[in-house]
Amino acid sequence: GNYVRKVVDSAYMNDNDVKNDKHIQAWALETSGPEKADIPGFPNRIFSKALLVQCLQTLIWNVSAAHSAVNFSQYDYLSYIPNRPNALFKKMPKGNIKDDIPDYDGEFLDSALP
Repeated sequence: GNYVRKVVDSAYMNDNDVKNDKHIQAWALETSGPEKADIPGFPNRIFSKALLVQCLQTLIWNVSAAHSAVNFSQYDYLSYIPNRPNALFKKMPKGNIKDDIPDYDGEFLDSALP
């Protein structure tokens, strides 16, 4: 929290400076707008240094630590090809997928793996 607060403090003297920054306001409007990014809960106007700090801290958290916590733990599972193959190299079993779902047994899947 301190780093983002210090950066915001060095760029803006007071809340009015944030309110009057056309680039920050355009970013907030685009990020919250339903025809643009449409991020739920994002303010359509940033009216204070404290709110700008909160928005930036949340953004930094989501694209760094939160993303890593959710996605990096998947590597152990997804890096083992049989768990999630990118391709199967064998024709699909006969059957109409709408009416009769073909049986994909382990032997078929093993023989279709790269």
